[in-house]
Amino acid sequence: VQLDHLRQVVVKTVNFIRAHALNHRQFKQFLDDIDAEYGDVLYYSEVRWLSRGNVLKRFFEIQQEIAMFMVHKDNEIEELSDPAWIADLAFLVDITHELNLLNVKLQGRDQLITSMFDHVRGFETKLLLWERQVRSGNYYHFHCCKSIKDTNANAVMNDELYATKIKQLHSEFQRRFSDFRSNDCLFKLFSLPFSV
Repeated sequence: VQLDHLRQVVVKTVNFIRAHALNHRQFKQFLDDIDAEYGDVLYYSEVRWLSRGNVLKRFFEIQQEIAMFMVHKDNEIEELSDPAWIADLAFLVDITHELNLLNVKLQGRDQLITSMFDHVRGFETKLLLWERQVRSGNYYHFHCCKSIKDTNANAVMNDELYATKIKQLHSEFQRRFSDFRSNDCLFKLFSLPFSV
């Protein structure tokens, strides 16, 4: 899912807060003063995939606090007041969360290739469902997007763009796991020998 314009703003903002000790202390104190739900913003790491999703989610959850802090520091982030940008960020947070869940299922020791491929196939099926739902404006499985729609009936959700991104993600999964599909008959023989 290529939404780099979102990631760049998030990384720039998080780095502004976390890279300078004074800004970081002031931000933590600011969150403490306003009794925010979270006490800090997570640091972005390019190397760790799971940390990206966590950073995006935390950023989304405290976006209003971040916007107020950045205004206070005379470094206003215009995107944080743009409803369309916020909606795009919500979509990215939701889809990244789902990818992280899949990633965790595929990790670990003593897993059989057949069960791992079942997780991938299950995720591909979910992508098809989500594409249809999002195209019709249904964000039931996307909690951040749903929260935006629930709090603001006039929210700007780009259903067609999000459905297209999900479709592209499904196509990418199909392409990347095509080798596994060619061995599907062998997997069935291994996992369900009496069905062959």
